[in-house]
Amino acid sequence: MTSFEPPESTEQAGEVPIYNYEVQSNTEEVPSSLTSLLTNQMLEKIVKEVRKKENMDKIHGSIIDPLIQYTYNKIYPYILILFGVLILIFLIIVVILLLILRPRFFNKIK
Repeated sequence: MTSFEPPESTEQAGEVPIYNYEVQSNTEEVPSSLTSLLTNQMLEKIVKEVRKKENMDKIHGSIIDPLIQYTYNKIYPYILILFGVLILIFLIIVVILLLILRPRFFNKIK
């Protein structure tokens, strides 16, 4: 089961609001050791830092945007080929339809 938490007001802190989707289980997880407690605290601090506007801008500018641009450049020729094939199929369908209907249409005129 997933839960939805609306973003808290973080405009004053300079953080970008992010929706949290968490999987809930029937059992509560209690940190059983010092390592898991420290890990949880460290992850919370990392997530809080990453959500800040300046860090989000760095992540988008140096990781996400170049990755999207690279992917787009790689798949762009295939998208053009796909549209070309779709247009060709459409034209073939129209020609076949005209060839099928042509004898019937001309027989009615005579």
